[in-house]
Amino acid sequence: MAVAARKASYNAQVSRRAPLRLAGSACGRRASSRGVSKCKSAYTACLTIMVALAVAGLGRVALSVEATETSFEKGVLARDIKAERLEGDLLEVDKSALTTPSRIERIAGSTMEMAAAGEVSYLELPAEPVPVAESGAEWGEESDRGSSPAAEGKRGLFQAVMDMAAGEAQVLLVGDAGLASSR
Repeated sequence: MAVAARKASYNAQVSRRAPLRLAGSACGRRASSRGVSKCKSAYTACLTIMVALAVAGLGRVALSVEATETSFEKGVLARDIKAERLEGDLLEVDKSALTTPSRIERIAGSTMEMAAAGEVSYLELPAEPVPVAESGAEWGEESDRGSSPAAEGKRGLFQAVMDMAAGEAQVLLVGDAGLASSR
């Protein structure tokens, strides 16, 4: 299904026109040196403006990228803070559950075979401080002046009771303040 070849002939008449040239331009072929310097300065000015616009555009893109990265990091930090607060709340609830008096009493009774006190005794301390021995001995230390084993035992027992009472008072104060300050 081929088509037969045809000979194409053009009836082209060439019109004689004058060659085109730029009229009145300072950048033409036969321009003076003053015109060439004007063209070069115009070219340099255009090039400088285009470079300045490109730099400004790149600066704007860089700022956009930085803002996007910052917002992404903000979101990650917000999620981390939320997770840590949730974990802190869960730990506080666990701590409250572990420090209930009934649980402590049950564990003390089963593991350490402790029981509630049947009788409570109180110690009365004198209002005035007790004078310390001249040798500089303090509570729990031996003095050089004939201290009997009975007096030493009472002093050691008294010191142990005072240390235990101070420790328990400190635990109670820190425990209550610790729960209140975490909020």
